[in-house]
Amino acid sequence: YDMSNESKEKESVKLINLQLKISPNGAYRVYDEFHEKDVIRNQDGSFTVNTFLPEGDWLYNYILSFGTVIEVLEPKSIRKVIIDKLEMMIKNYK
Repeated sequence: YDMSNESKEKESVKLINLQLKISPNGAYRVYDEFHEKDVIRNQDGSFTVNTFLPEGDWLYNYILSFGTVIEVLEPKSIRKVIIDKLEMMIKNYK
């Protein structure tokens, strides 16, 4: 078994630093899916999560799986991708 291809694939995956805001309604997922050290509980009951995740379609679909309880604060480029995907989804329903 040649592991060199697998390690090359892992190297090509770019991790990006994300800052996410998750509403109190998403609390059940926050501690299940993120390290406690990456989570700040805000005074309003929401959560700010700072994490590194691989960029790509998996990430966008993962963010969208949170529905209305999530907002990408940073980076702006990922916010833009999510907005574009949401606009395409809205077009599908018109």
